[in-house]
Amino acid sequence: MYTLFKVLTIIFENLYFFASYVKGNAFPQPLSRDEEEEYLKRWEQDGGSRS
Repeated sequence: MYTLFKVLTIIFENLYFFASYVKGNAFPQPLSRDEEEEYLKRWEQDGGSRS
């Protein structure tokens, strides 16, 4: 019984930390309209290539 409780505790702790990480700033925030326009202009000038 103790082992089952310990395993469940570890699983829920990991889920809590994972959810906190994802909820925070784990992913980049979207660009503003002005930033998006600027990067699209740069991309068009470069021809979309990475050479």
